[in-house]
Amino acid sequence: MNGLTIHSPQCAGAILDGVARRVIPLSHAELIAVNRECARMRQKPVQRRMTHKWQELDKYKATPTKGARRALWGLYGLVLVLVAWVRG
Repeated sequence: MNGLTIHSPQCAGAILDGVARRVIPLSHAELIAVNRECARMRQKPVQRRMTHKWQELDKYKATPTKGARRALWGLYGLVLVLVAWVRG
């Protein structure tokens, strides 16, 4: 291994330093809210499929491409192919 050895205390220290910098402690009110949410989720039965959420996700769908726009993109692609063929 290239003469480079890392001992486990060094690894643990590096990991702990990285974690300590990124962790934002929760306030008492936030911790209570998290515990309530966990308890609420434990009470609900697990739903395999979330079909009732599809209506909420519809606002993120892509708009369908209209025929004229599709034809222009096709024409643009054809021009690119012809230019590439002419340049050889």
